[in-house]
Amino acid sequence: MDRNLEKTKLLPEINIKKGQSGEIRVSFSYNPSFVARVKTIKGHRRHP
Repeated sequence: MDRNLEKTKLLPEINIKKGQSGEIRVSFSYNPSFVARVKTIKGHRRHP
């Protein structure tokens, strides 16, 4: 198996995009650690 492919499978997928009104949109599979970190960002809002 390709070594780079092995590393990719172990890393969580986090998507970061710019929203229509200029906001930053972050999405990822549920991970309590990620949720806690995102909540520390000033002005964050959650949209499940």
